[in-house]
Amino acid sequence: MKNFWILLLAAIVFTGFYLIGSLLPTEIISSLDRAGIILGYLLSCLSIGAVIVVYFNRFRIKRWFLKNNYDNIGEKFHIPAEDIEAMVIPVSRREQPEWILRWLKPQKVSLLYSQKTLPDAREIMETFDKQVEFFPPKDSLQNNEYILHNPFDPHDSYTLTKQYIRRFLEIGIPPNKIFVDATGGTVPMSIGCFQAGEEMGVSSIYVIGTDNGFITNPTKKEHGIPIFLSDKTGVPQ
Repeated sequence: MKNFWILLLAAIVFTGFYLIGSLLPTEIISSLDRAGIILGYLLSCLSIGAVIVVYFNRFRIKRWFLKNNYDNIGEKFHIPAEDIEAMVIPVSRREQPEWILRWLKPQKVSLLYSQKTLPDAREIMETFDKQVEFFPPKDSLQNNEYILHNPFDPHDSYTLTKQYIRRFLEIGIPPNKIFVDATGGTVPMSIGCFQAGEEMGVSSIYVIGTDNGFITNPTKKEHGIPIFLSDKTGVPQ
């Protein structure tokens, strides 16, 4: 019934416009037609101009968009160790997670690793097991549940990162003291980690290597510069 009345109203409006148009003098119709052509030309010029402006300012617009969607993106990571209660860290090369554990000193850590990087994850745990509480623990590393089966599928790292964050929350760690590192692993792993962090309302960081983009010596603090990708530390809990 509702559709009938909508169709009836549309028919009445269309008929009304048709009758008005048929009653107007030819001169007025021609003038309106010319005005429509001129207006269309002006809109086309404005559209082309807008496209040119956007193209030449695309990087500035991109930075503006990111700044307005992710708090403090690119700002230096300045959080003291006592406020870094938990962190999810993807593993590809040993140096990057080792640098984080040495210098940012998270208290609880969940490593994201594949079958290929499992030996690195085990070595990291053996080195820092007295300093850091790992989950899963070293004796559960081979557990199928905690291995990324496809490090090139962002959904795998997204799902596992969410699982780890949820566990941190369940044991009483507030979201503003949980962090996700999006430095290591494959690009899809980093994307999945970041997406999970955003959805769960926790901060994401990135560590810039100072040796051509890499951390070659994790025992030296100056070999890494941590920055925020998304800062949720100031969000009311």
